[in-house]
Amino acid sequence: WRSARTRDDHMSGFPHDLSPAQADLLDKFHARLGEGELQALAPLHLWGVTLGGSRTPEQDVVLLKFLRAREFKLEPAVQQLVDTLKWRASYNAAAAKDEEFPPAISMLGSFHKHDKQGRPIIINKYGRIDPAAAFSEGIDKFVRWCVSLMERGISKLDMCKVEDLVFIHDYNGVSMSKMDKRTRQASKAVTELFTHYYPEMLARKFFVNVPWFFEAMFNLVTITTSDRTKSKFVVCSKGSIKEKLLLFIDVDCLPEDYGGFSKEEGTPQGSVVEEEKALEVVIDSRGTFQVRKEVPPGGELVWEWTTADKDIGFIIKRQRDFQEDDEANKKVDVVIPLVRASHHASSYVSELGGVYYLVFDNTYSVLNKKNLHYRVAVSGGTSDRTTSTPESSSSSTSSTSATTPDNAPVSETTNPDASLTASDHVTSPPTSSSSSSSSSVDDAHPH
Repeated sequence: WRSARTRDDHMSGFPHDLSPAQADLLDKFHARLGEGELQALAPLHLWGVTLGGSRTPEQDVVLLKFLRAREFKLEPAVQQLVDTLKWRASYNAAAAKDEEFPPAISMLGSFHKHDKQGRPIIINKYGRIDPAAAFSEGIDKFVRWCVSLMERGISKLDMCKVEDLVFIHDYNGVSMSKMDKRTRQASKAVTELFTHYYPEMLARKFFVNVPWFFEAMFNLVTITTSDRTKSKFVVCSKGSIKEKLLLFIDVDCLPEDYGGFSKEEGTPQGSVVEEEKALEVVIDSRGTFQVRKEVPPGGELVWEWTTADKDIGFIIKRQRDFQEDDEANKKVDVVIPLVRASHHASSYVSELGGVYYLVFDNTYSVLNKKNLHYRVAVSGGTSDRTTSTPESSSSSTSSTSATTPDNAPVSETTNPDASLTASDHVTSPPTSSSSSSSSSVDDAHPH
């Protein structure tokens, strides 16, 4: 009923990954549901799961959260469950999910798709906070809004498949003036509440765009946080945000603000390329990679790509005709001159049509491979066949080819001068072909 635990869950103690001692403690925890204070609190309902009665896989998931949180010490785990159930009843936590809150608070957080494991992502943008408005009636309403957000997130979970959440805390725009006494009190209260009453609901928390004074505040509000929970925190410097987030979130689900392709909910579709599933490839140092696309006359070639970190060379060439048996037509024209960037999104309207090659060049990099995420589409015509080909100056490459559904490969003979040369730095329209040259792109600054 649940796939095997993945390595990024850090530790044992998940369903189907229990030691004999842990399994025995889980059995004893189930037996305790009908005893003592837990019996007095019956019927027991927590996070959409009924505890007690016939044992279910969902019950195992819930009880194991408390056991892991207490390092598989039964009595502390039982007491934390009792405390959680009592708190939920007195606080009416379940009702918070459907409550409405003032815009000064509700604009601070939202859901945005999911990570690679299917976990819902909650993004909190604390740079938007206006302490005077958010805490006009004290911190209680803000704390309850945080509970509401957590309850909404839990309602999206299928405990047998996905049992925890991912948070991105964005501090872009946060200043010392916004981190006043009330803000610190609210942050501390929410951290303690989540630690005590929502054990093991956090899969990972990313802190992005953190200000210079973040460390002092972080140490203050997490003073009671367990080392296990702190191990799930990932602090991203401004230069590492995209790289770190892409390790856990597909580029299609990563918001544009953090270097991904995903737009905010409700944003109109910008181009046909947004319908395409992004592909990922690793390009070796000294290697190249190309995507081949047939564009009909009047068709539009649309692309978007990004690297996890560092830049890469990019150029688009056009083969002069669809026919490949005519030597004259094997020449190519440069239609998008060479650039070096870490992200690029644009389009090109082809009046004549033809075969286009989107070439990614890493030959100037002596040491570093590049993780490329890309998507390419054609609109305005009926032809839509894509192939991609890795190349390398070395005999081996770890690049992964991506082909169209018809799996039409590109042979080496149909790769017209794919390598990037100094002569590819041209700005002329596609009426003049690029010439071959042995001088390579400057390799003095490897990335």
